[in-house]
Amino acid sequence: MLRRLLLLAMLFGAAVAVEKVVTITGEESFKQVMKDFPSVVVEFYAPWCGHCKKLAPEFEKAAGMLRTMGENIVLAKCDATDDKNKDLAKKFGVKGYPTLKVFKGHDHETALDYNGPREAGGIVDYVLNLFGPPSGRLDTKRDVEKFLTASTKAIGVFSDENSSDFKAFEAAADLLREEVKCGHSFDASNVELCEGGKCEKSKIFVKVEEDEEGIKEYEGEMRTEDIRKWAVKAVAPKLVELGSSPRHTKALKTIFGSDLPRLFGFVDADSKNLKEIRAALIEANNDENLNVIFVDPKTNPKALSYFSIEKDAVPSVVLHRQSDGKKFISSITGGKDVKKFLEQYEAGEIDPFIKSEEIPENNDGAVKVVVGKSFDDVVVGSGKNVMIEFYAPWCGHCKKLEPIYEEVGEHFKDDPTVIIAKMDNTANDIPDSRFQVKGFPTLKFFTAQGEVKDYPGKRTKEALIEFIDKEKIIMEVDVDYKPPGEDDEDHDAESASGYLDEDEDEEYGEGDEVYMEEDEEDEYLDEDDEPAAKDEKDEL
Repeated sequence: MLRRLLLLAMLFGAAVAVEKVVTITGEESFKQVMKDFPSVVVEFYAPWCGHCKKLAPEFEKAAGMLRTMGENIVLAKCDATDDKNKDLAKKFGVKGYPTLKVFKGHDHETALDYNGPREAGGIVDYVLNLFGPPSGRLDTKRDVEKFLTASTKAIGVFSDENSSDFKAFEAAADLLREEVKCGHSFDASNVELCEGGKCEKSKIFVKVEEDEEGIKEYEGEMRTEDIRKWAVKAVAPKLVELGSSPRHTKALKTIFGSDLPRLFGFVDADSKNLKEIRAALIEANNDENLNVIFVDPKTNPKALSYFSIEKDAVPSVVLHRQSDGKKFISSITGGKDVKKFLEQYEAGEIDPFIKSEEIPENNDGAVKVVVGKSFDDVVVGSGKNVMIEFYAPWCGHCKKLEPIYEEVGEHFKDDPTVIIAKMDNTANDIPDSRFQVKGFPTLKFFTAQGEVKDYPGKRTKEALIEFIDKEKIIMEVDVDYKPPGEDDEDHDAESASGYLDEDEDEEYGEGDEVYMEEDEEDEYLDEDDEPAAKDEKDEL
């Protein structure tokens, strides 16, 4: 019996050892993980979530890398849709999938938001900075040189580790983990920045990666909060860049949570006019009514695709207006063109760009397919009552709704007063600002009298039919009307006139827009370059 128990224990231990990402199931399991490990990142996910599936192999790889490095940092996962875990998800404010939370010091009550990258290398770098010492000790001249080589850094020079100045800096560095990486030295002779007697007293420098002004020096009192405030301002980017750098990620979250128009400047990093275009974008960023974002299309192809900009059209600028979702696009050659574009936009001289698929040649199904070019004809100008679903091809809830929605279409197929329609909102823009979409699927009802109503009910055949029958307005209609693309010999499709990610509506997220790939948390970001969050998230 004892032998059998020992064998089972060995097998169980082996199973645990193999699991790189720890699985949490229930409150007791969660508390045990927190008790066993001082540094934990938990991913709350849903099995059907597309973004979670994308993250899974990267999360697993990152966990293996951390284990190989001998770091006592654990990555864990928790199925938030499991009844045993729903209270945990609610406790920690999980509103979308995937949501990552950070737990420090065996504390199972306090969770911090994970705001780092979603690819393995980025995850490892982020958590090492998050859980490691707030400031790295630099003992040699080589250490200092290597530390200051790339990216934005803060370095402090002090007499010794027991000085009050160093303690204040270290405390500030702990608060600055997501703003800037910090280092320190107790030997001024190792720090080239100290030449000329600059470090006879404690000194703090900030090196900003892309700032031509170079090194910034702290001149204030050595108090934690004063140091923190100065450093935040010192490292704030003059021009926010689309990508996963912690400095820019935080700024992007602020921008994506704002209703101000967004001006995107698409310029290759090796462009001969890069310097002057960046300068023009920085100048435009002085406008308090505009958010400006620099995009290197080579590292952010998703953003280029989102705005339907061809590679040979770069450099380009895009103004994305949040009030109605309209986009204004223009190719540029130099910095002066940025100013000219903004002047023309303000004067109303630039027409908005409408992204659209081609009108389908065959559109005689029970559910009519709507594209950007045909929206006015099929929906607004049909004179009928139109129920329209705005969906995303990868959306789990949309896939669940599809067969039900088809049945609703069949039910109303012979009703001349009703059209059941759908639009892929990732491939088509909505040319009417009355239709606001913030998640998938979104159902809107457009009455025959031109009123837009949100569908508030359950996504069942019976509930949808009941709603439509109640809200439809019977007016004299053209029984011969056919939506663009429906079989009609006399219909010229070419002459017909004429932006998100599974169970519950998938929202843009707080900085999760659809320039980004994962979590489509921000629509414009590429798969490995997104600020966490928004991820465009799959909302609960």
